[in-house]
Amino acid sequence: MVTEQEIKNRVFTVDFQSPEHSFLVTDSQMRGFNENRRKLAAKINEYLLIFEKEHNYSRNRTYEELIDLCQQSGDTFKKIISGRIRATRTVLYKFCIGLKLTLPQAEELFMLSEDGELTENNIGDFIFLHALGKDSIYSFIDEYEKYVHKKISLR
Repeated sequence: MVTEQEIKNRVFTVDFQSPEHSFLVTDSQMRGFNENRRKLAAKINEYLLIFEKEHNYSRNRTYEELIDLCQQSGDTFKKIISGRIRATRTVLYKFCIGLKLTLPQAEELFMLSEDGELTENNIGDFIFLHALGKDSIYSFIDEYEKYVHKKISLR
């Protein structure tokens, strides 16, 4: 949990929302992006398999549980795993908090994402890092929406 004072005392310099990405990439860079996206999907699937085994759930039941645990539709994770959509930063935040991943596990997922590693210089990451392993998904979402002014709750 972060406090309003902690937010006010920091200057956040990284904004993953800004359109700074270049559409001019080499073939090898494109292969790297695609490979990381594939690795990220495989890693998310691996964590879901672990969750399934721990709780003796079917895959369908796991997706149903993700709605509650992560406040994200199971369909989103199906699409990420199949490669139809990319894993956004907010989906990864909610996935890590919902499944109670550790910081090293979360860092691995974010390193494979298109926006890259976690940083305390981004307000969303700052809130996430203070919530990981401590806060419920609901308190994380409340704080994120309060300070980032972006709605991420399940609609």
